[in-house]
Amino acid sequence: MSHTTSHEGVFLSSLLESSLELLDGARCRIQEVWAMDGENPSVYAITVKSKHALKHLQWANIDLEKNPSTGRMILRCWSEEEIDWPQHALIALRRDLLDQQIVDLNGAKVVRVNDVYLANVGTALHAVAVDISVAGLIRRLGIERPVRKILGGKLVPKFIPWGEIQSFIPDSVSICLSSSADRLHTLHPAELADIVEALGNCQRQAVMDALGKDGAAEVLEEMEPKAQKEILSHMEVGKAADVLERMPSNDVADILDRLRPDKAELILVEMEKNISDEVRDLMEYPDSVVGSLMSTAFRCFRADDTVEHVLAEMRRQQPDPDEIYSLFVVDAQEHLTAMVPLPALVISALGQKLSDIQGSNRMHKVMDTDPIIALVELVSKYSLLSVPVVDVDQKLVGTVVVDDVVYEMLKAPRRRWRAG
Repeated sequence: MSHTTSHEGVFLSSLLESSLELLDGARCRIQEVWAMDGENPSVYAITVKSKHALKHLQWANIDLEKNPSTGRMILRCWSEEEIDWPQHALIALRRDLLDQQIVDLNGAKVVRVNDVYLANVGTALHAVAVDISVAGLIRRLGIERPVRKILGGKLVPKFIPWGEIQSFIPDSVSICLSSSADRLHTLHPAELADIVEALGNCQRQAVMDALGKDGAAEVLEEMEPKAQKEILSHMEVGKAADVLERMPSNDVADILDRLRPDKAELILVEMEKNISDEVRDLMEYPDSVVGSLMSTAFRCFRADDTVEHVLAEMRRQQPDPDEIYSLFVVDAQEHLTAMVPLPALVISALGQKLSDIQGSNRMHKVMDTDPIIALVELVSKYSLLSVPVVDVDQKLVGTVVVDDVVYEMLKAPRRRWRAG
């Protein structure tokens, strides 16, 4: 039975730089440490290099001591019988963790693993935390003592407990260091977008898969254009279509415009026809006109609809908040005739008709072919939250909310909206 005389625990780097004494007295280097996947994984085996051959030895057959004077590990093997690999997953602590990026869920950021802390729990050695500090990197380089002397004190590690991080290992099966990926959903999509953008491609795909289709759509919407393009370029076509269907059509049009035409077309074919048709129409607009910004998700009613009816419909449909800054009134031919701001609707009597709400006939609108600068000036002059967009026949075809206008101004103040 393996035992450790030190109860302080041991760093993975210390094990890897130590040698193992075999039964014949020969010494060999430890190449890898294997642990059972799960909460606080227990060390199961080690891989050593002996006489130019790799051997896999069960950890239960290894004695580990710590030299009190030097602090170095002393490892002895009392059985060299090679192990049978278990059917369940094992984590290669060196390969799968050291220098890998992990998601620190508490800090909502991506960090690098510089070392792994192993502690004795009962008769087994368990991985209990990762060290993300510079001290961990210095320890691995073998210069901890001289650096500590220079700094005049002890280098302090920075631990993240195993259960408080989420790790996705590239080029391998995703290894969840916490019990599940559920905690990813506790972060704001903007925070998750920052995290995903900082990861490598394989890790990005693993995180997006863990989020599910709805969560992936929310996060993709928050990403920078370059990251959106990279993720969708590597995503399977059907999966990409499922995610994009959950996003506003105008955002989807912008994203697909950045992809290779052949990949964009494959995704459009996989999407539901009514959604792909909307996206195709939006992609026809030049970047410099209002139609390239507008959303086709809006709420319109008839002039004789009552406030009570409209409120009941909104409760039933449960639209996104940015779809109901204002409600639009159209006639039988879909011509825009009035616009009712949400505050005016809420304070009106339930039996009042939309056409009778004060100020509903005062509205500012733009055409889908107007230059974006005209929209910017209109929003700025009248402090509008949303603006209806009509076509040449004055039919309502979309709306632009102030968030999209501000984002457009920040994203491309010279190249795009001044282009008109």
